Amino acid sequence: MHRRTWSSRIRRFAGLAAMSATLPLAAACQKKTEGQFAPPPIPVEVAPVTAETVRESFRSLGTVEADERVTIASEIDGIVVELPFQEGSFVGKGQLLARLNDAELKAEVGRAQALRDQARLNFERARSLAEQQITSSQERDNAKATLDVAEANLNLARARLAKTRVFAPFAGSVGRRLVSPGAFLRAGDVITDLARIDTVKI
Repeated sequence: MHRRTWSSRIRRFAGLAAMSATLPLAAACQKKTEGQFAPPPIPVEVAPVTAETVRESFRSLGTVEADERVTIASEIDGIVVELPFQEGSFVGKGQLLARLNDAELKAEVGRAQALRDQARLNFERARSLAEQQITSSQERDNAKATLDVAEANLNLARARLAKTRVFAPFAGSVGRRLVSPGAFLRAGDVITDLARIDTVKI
C-alpha cells in the first residue's frame, strides 16, 4: 500500500518536472522565431490635407480647324462692281460681301413685271366676259395660264437679280480677296473664304 503510493507520487513529480523544463524552452523558441520573421518598420510621410484642382494634360500633334468654314462664290456670271469688306476682318451675318453689275437683270425684271401686269389685265377681262357668258371658260383658263407663266418669269428674274448681291451666310472672319472690282466672274468663281473661329475644332 505504501510502496504503490510512493511510486505514483514519484511518477507525478517527474512529469511535473519535465513539463516545467519544457515550458521555458518553448517560450525561448517562440521568441527566437518571432525575432527572425518580424517585418521591418514601414516609413511613413505625413503632410497636411489641402483641397486643390487637379488638371490632367497631355501633349499631341493635331490640326486646329474653324468651327464653320465656307467658300464664298458667285452663283451667276457678272462683272464685280464692289467688294465692301477688308481682308481678315470680322463680318456679321447678312453683311454684303460682293456686288455684281445688275443693270441687265434689272431690265429683265422690269420687262417680266410688265408682261405680268398685261397678263393679269387679260385674265381679269377674260374672267369678266366668261361670267357674262360672252366668251368660253376655255379662254378664261388660257388667260389664267398665261398669267401664271408671267408670274413665274417675274419671280425667276427677281431671283437672278438677287444673286448679284453676295451676303455672308453667318458671322465670321473673311479671308483674302481672290478677285478685284472690274473682274468678270463666271458662276462658281471664288470671291473669298469665310470662317467662324470663335469656336475651333482640334
